[in-house]
Amino acid sequence: MEQILISGQYNNPVGQPLAGVRIVLVSRATSNSTFAGAQVVATTDEWGKYSFNIVPGRYVASALHPDRREDYLGVMEVLPGSEPGTLNDFITALVPGDARPAILLAMQEILNETRDLASGAVARPTGEYDGDKTYNINDLVQYDGNEYRATAQVTGVTPPLAPWELFLSRGEQGEAGAPNVLSIGKVYTLDPGKPATAEITGDTPAQMLNLSIPRGQDGQDGRDGKDGETGPANVLTIGTVVASEPGALAAAEITGDAPAQVLNLTLPRGESGADGKDGKDGEAGPANVLSIGRVETLPAGSEAAAEITGESPAQMLNLSLPAGPQGEQGETGPASQLTIGTVTTLEPDSQATAEITGDAPEQVLNLGIPQGPAGKDGERGETGDAGPANTLTIGTVTELPAGSTPTVELEGDAPEQVLNFGFPKVETGVQIITVASGESLDPLTADQGVYWLETGATLKNGPQALIKEIYTCLVEVRIKGVSVHLVMWAHFDETHGYSHAGECELMPGVSNLWSFTGPVAGNPLAGKNFTIAGPDTFSLTGTISQVTTRRMVTLLGAKMYGLLTEEQDKELKQMIEDEMSLLEV
Repeated sequence: MEQILISGQYNNPVGQPLAGVRIVLVSRATSNSTFAGAQVVATTDEWGKYSFNIVPGRYVASALHPDRREDYLGVMEVLPGSEPGTLNDFITALVPGDARPAILLAMQEILNETRDLASGAVARPTGEYDGDKTYNINDLVQYDGNEYRATAQVTGVTPPLAPWELFLSRGEQGEAGAPNVLSIGKVYTLDPGKPATAEITGDTPAQMLNLSIPRGQDGQDGRDGKDGETGPANVLTIGTVVASEPGALAAAEITGDAPAQVLNLTLPRGESGADGKDGKDGEAGPANVLSIGRVETLPAGSEAAAEITGESPAQMLNLSLPAGPQGEQGETGPASQLTIGTVTTLEPDSQATAEITGDAPEQVLNLGIPQGPAGKDGERGETGDAGPANTLTIGTVTELPAGSTPTVELEGDAPEQVLNFGFPKVETGVQIITVASGESLDPLTADQGVYWLETGATLKNGPQALIKEIYTCLVEVRIKGVSVHLVMWAHFDETHGYSHAGECELMPGVSNLWSFTGPVAGNPLAGKNFTIAGPDTFSLTGTISQVTTRRMVTLLGAKMYGLLTEEQDKELKQMIEDEMSLLEV
């Protein structure tokens, strides 16, 4: 039996799809394929979609809304061989050009029959089947997924037994169709009194609504009213903006009353665009060098602060670090080792100077000795006998207040001279943590404290450049993971003078660069491991063994604390005499 497909989307007058609407087609005449009063029903889905497969014939179309409101849609005739179409296509098939007398008479008959059907012949949906309920002719019930129509009054008989007949069978679930987008097309203004028209063109899911709207009749002139007071200006503010699925209809809602209203928007998201092409790699910028600048000690308990000044690639890190809490009395640390550093000749009559750099137990004594005034050239005399050798002896070693400037004084005339020293008192109370041979220390992760690395211990994450070997090493972790101070006696590379005492800073929380503060300049990366070689492996510089210099400094420190034996005192005296003779004192 031939069936014609009628499908489309059921919208309200402004083009919004209506869901849950039951569209009913009632046959108005009996034929060899149907009978008068037979119904076909379809319910619109969430997108307002509907679909029928019906046999040719004349039908009255109506729509039953979820709120029980019923709309009369019109009369349509489905002819054999008709192409599939929408309800609009078939209902509006009779255009004004076909309005001949015979057609108008047929339309009148259809309208008369429609009124007869509306008086009681239209099928009435009653919901799920109830065996205790009495049903009348044309009552529709839902049972086991199908819909049945009563052909006579019935009570207690279960479908599909007579007088029930199958009205609409349940089909398979179809695939969800694409949402229809109805756009406003052309809007025409008609003369007053002409009927308004609406036309939907195109196919789903993209259709166009064209409107023809008559202009209203000109009204009579009203009386002039009194001028009212100027009302407040309306303020429209944007409220919520909600993103909906791509392809959905945009919506706008104004809430509140003038003069203060809110515009809420619902806007569909756009489809995802294609990925853009990868851009070309830019040229590598210069490496940034972050140097340690000012380091300020704040009162204990203060907030630490860090400030970077300057611009890349050369910037300066200034630090303000709180002093740590006073620790418990620690064990006596190793004796301070004082090494002779620079000896500078000053202008005649200048004040002699002495400066100790570095931290115990590795410190360097730098001396400034004034040059004697030049005498007048005398007459050349005869070569005299060789004078006696100058004897330089250690005189007094005075303990000065902690924090004082060290002093050195040369008394007497050659060949009998005395060297007197004044050393500041070493403050106690700092806990020295010993890292024994075979153990290791990583300053990036170590806890706060002062660490002395013995010979054979390993320093992790040391400077990768400038340093070849470390002989002695003291590490002060001021703040764990933030501030580290390293004092060492090390073998620097040839461009930096071989063996020196050196100091550098590391800020793990800011950069991975060691910043040297003396005696060389540089910012090598952290990452190299050093096994401490010990003081007995110093290399030679010039004509003086660093081992001898190291021992002389050790003996000077021991003499300051009164720990020298008589033989060691003689040995120290001889070392200083040899050192002074080389300096032409």
